[in-house]
Amino acid sequence: MTDAIDYSWARYSGAQLKALGVTDVFRYVGPSAWGKTIAQAEYDDLVGNGLRVWLVFESGSNDSDGGFNAGTANAHTALQYAPTGYVGPIWFAADEALSGAELATAVDYIRGASVAMGGAERTGVYGEGQLCQECHDAGWAESPFRLPPVWYFPPQGPVGVCRKRSINDLITEV
Repeated sequence: MTDAIDYSWARYSGAQLKALGVTDVFRYVGPSAWGKTIAQAEYDDLVGNGLRVWLVFESGSNDSDGGFNAGTANAHTALQYAPTGYVGPIWFAADEALSGAELATAVDYIRGASVAMGGAERTGVYGEGQLCQECHDAGWAESPFRLPPVWYFPPQGPVGVCRKRSINDLITEV
């Protein structure tokens, strides 16, 4: 079982996370002015301690409202700010319940990101189940990541089965 965490504003060393049993870390990617994004030194520390690092792009909770063009623009931004050495997929967040026209627009957002990223193998969806499924089925993303209550990676994904943990829960357990 993989223990993965994601965090935004906090900063933990690779040694701290490894001691807690963490194997995978999800971090935001984007301009440093956002405050919640991973820096090169943090990436190097995490990888240097044997942790797998995965990147998530989210400038705001409504990123997907911009459809294809926003997906393309955000993918270019994500690639611009990805740490040197990172070659994995980047997950694009649409972490809200979507239906109808909003869901169709969000699928188009992921399509735009996928085109700019160079294909589904470099593109992930960080969102609710129906969005993940539709983007995967359409061939826009190979790495869906569902929001609660079920956090998972599909067996064919880069990490395998994953148990997403809260850093607070991990610290409390130690």
